[in-house]
Amino acid sequence: MAIANLNDVELTQILNDHLTPSKEILNEDRLFGRETHLRQIARALSSEGRNIFIFGDRGIGKTSVARTAAKLHNFADNEHIYIPCGKTSSFGDIIQAIG
Repeated sequence: MAIANLNDVELTQILNDHLTPSKEILNEDRLFGRETHLRQIARALSSEGRNIFIFGDRGIGKTSVARTAAKLHNFADNEHIYIPCGKTSSFGDIIQAIG
């Protein structure tokens, strides 16, 4: 199906500019339906000694929620620390990445 006045290259560019299905969301304005989760995270982070643990199936937005929450609750001038972890990440790998 063709879109008038657009070739494949232009359409691809428009889609890439506006749709990012495999990239995490970093802005709460684009993170729809997660207000409750962000509120729970805010409460946990404001209570001394509490932590958060985000879990779930692959592709449901865990990283988007975590990075958005980190951005909202980072009061420093620098960006929040982000260390990606995977199936093969060891504790040593993660500590080394932090350092």
